Amino acid sequence: MTEVKERNMVVRLAITIVIPLLLLLIPTNEIFTSQMRMAIAVTTGLLFWAAFELTDLLIPSVLWTVILLLTKTVEANVVFAPYLSLTFYGAMSMMIFAGIMARIGVLKRLAYWIAAKAGGSFGNLTFGVFFAVFAIAMLTFTGGVIIAAAFCFGICKALDLIGKKEGAIITMAGILGIGTVRMFWSYPITIGMMNTSVQTTANPDFALNFGTLLQYNWPCFFFCLLCIYVMLLITKTKNVLILGGKEYCLSELKTMGSIKREEKLGIVALLCILVFVITNPFHKLDMMYGFCFFTMLMFLPGIDVGTKQDIKEFSVGTLIFVMACMSIGGVCNAVGIVELIKGILAPMLASFGSIGALFIVLTSAMIGNLGMTPNALLAGFSGMIYTIFESIGMNPLAGLFTWNYGCDLVFLPYEYATPLLFMAFGTMSVSDFLKLNVLKNILFYVFFGAIIIPFWFFIGLI
Repeated sequence: MTEVKERNMVVRLAITIVIPLLLLLIPTNEIFTSQMRMAIAVTTGLLFWAAFELTDLLIPSVLWTVILLLTKTVEANVVFAPYLSLTFYGAMSMMIFAGIMARIGVLKRLAYWIAAKAGGSFGNLTFGVFFAVFAIAMLTFTGGVIIAAAFCFGICKALDLIGKKEGAIITMAGILGIGTVRMFWSYPITIGMMNTSVQTTANPDFALNFGTLLQYNWPCFFFCLLCIYVMLLITKTKNVLILGGKEYCLSELKTMGSIKREEKLGIVALLCILVFVITNPFHKLDMMYGFCFFTMLMFLPGIDVGTKQDIKEFSVGTLIFVMACMSIGGVCNAVGIVELIKGILAPMLASFGSIGALFIVLTSAMIGNLGMTPNALLAGFSGMIYTIFESIGMNPLAGLFTWNYGCDLVFLPYEYATPLLFMAFGTMSVSDFLKLNVLKNILFYVFFGAIIIPFWFFIGLI
């Protein structure tokens, strides 16, 4: 088994190194410059390295930055621009906050309480899992992926569903509850990437906030429910009786005991952040201030909810990788890639009309997922989407939201960190993941055309 793993690692490392080197062999000209070639090659290496999990994410992120600067592909101010934004500190604070909320137990308590209320049939349990994971998403602003994945694993293991179709459906309900809900529920890193990309390449005054995201995208909540319902119908598991589901959740709650002081203080901090984020249209302050202030407040003497261990367990590598992904947009713009793609796409989108343009953007993002992470797509091309839609006379928000939708349409777990973390627990096979996500993607195309686009026409977005 060790030899197989070592052989697989060698193959992954070879792909990560060889493909960028092959890209560097492409001839350059006046349109495709050497700076473009280097940026594409190095970024491809970064994304392969991250997807194959060769090392901690810190390593490829640092190498990507150093190589771009060493080869003078771009100036230092382009690469380090995200570090000078509030998003850097907001993302750090959000990740620490999610870790604290997971450690103190408030997420598990709420999840088990909601799932216990469902009980009965497998269909009820599945919807209960979705709502429980969505509660985790709301409490952590969709940052509590690991605790959500562990929660789904606990249910599947207790009910002997691992490797079965029921386990796959429970896992998909969890992924929908903390992944797909990012289409309408605030995820600071996603919003930060879109804002940074647009601000650095198109409109420095652009600011997407929680209220705007929710206002135009809340129907996606009902897509999640529809997707679960269709999965249950097709697999004929909706009315199957599940024994022990409610009892398992109740036993876990009993084991946790009564709610503790640090849980209560964590809930207070959460409510403060929620109020700050929701009232953004009134105070106009960047929502990252709320994450920074209230998260750090939890470490103060006398409050003592945050600990030194929370800081030690915080993943610096993940944060630096997020910043590298955010830098991709500025790099692509600086070397001319954005303008090149825009020159090709803009006439095409204009010729297909508003509805056709939206479907092309949706499909482009879905295909882009096969080679780039959603974070890289959002950070690298949100600014380009904004300018293209502005140039063809459409509301840029429609393009940005559609691009964000497409980044959630995947076929395999390697494309996206959220399902990858769920898959790490072994509750579903890759073949089941592929089948259920093909179904989800088809359903979303129908939902997008039948519900989202008419809704956007009705409220005047397009």
